[in-house]
Amino acid sequence: MPLVWDLSAEIRAWLTPDKLRELNKGWHAQGSGNPDEVIDTLVASLLDGSMHYENILGNLEVHFQQPVNARPGHVRQAYHGLYSWLVELVYHLLWYRHVHNEAFIGRSPRYLEDIAGLAQQNAPLWIFSLNHDLVIECLAARYGIRLDCGFSGTGTLPLRDSAGNKIGELPISTVPVERLEKAGFDFRNLNESGINLIKIHGALDVFTARDSHDLVKLAPVGDGVGGVLGSLRAANEQLLFAAPGYGSGKVKAIN
Repeated sequence: MPLVWDLSAEIRAWLTPDKLRELNKGWHAQGSGNPDEVIDTLVASLLDGSMHYENILGNLEVHFQQPVNARPGHVRQAYHGLYSWLVELVYHLLWYRHVHNEAFIGRSPRYLEDIAGLAQQNAPLWIFSLNHDLVIECLAARYGIRLDCGFSGTGTLPLRDSAGNKIGELPISTVPVERLEKAGFDFRNLNESGINLIKIHGALDVFTARDSHDLVKLAPVGDGVGGVLGSLRAANEQLLFAAPGYGSGKVKAIN
């Protein structure tokens, strides 16, 4: 996975100031778009070589979190919308690297097999990660190691084709946000060998659901690395819901 500066350079290579202003013209033509003030803020950040993409997102966040009396509501909402759009852009860059490099990722766990050994010797091995990637999940799947991420609920989400027909179900694990805020994650395996994993900054396979009342983590759709990446691919390509009057007529999950 790319480091923060590598990913920032990749974003800047595509999202140039001219490209951003051209995109905004198209959004305006579709009835949305952002005020010049908001676009200018992002342009300034893109041109500031001392800021990586996390700094850029943080700057947008500061702007949309300012008090209502400090900035008109529609401008604050525009900052929030642009922030969400940029988050989704980053997500898709990382998602693409996962689902289109399955063979490479499948070979990579051998470099981390000592972690698998530690997981078998500890009850459990706790791992705290700042990364959004699914490297630890793939490692556990490759070596058949028990993995607990503190999501104790289970369920499924319907997978659909482009016409909206149900074609299968995606397994998930869940934890209520209320529980998370009051007591933390719900780890059930505190005395068994394996890995207890906390992704401090979230991950590519973690979403909110039910108007942000639940956190949802994708469960593998099969064995090994392919099962982990398969659920990630399905969530982004087949979690489609009919939404008449909304753009293409359907909406999808976003992270």
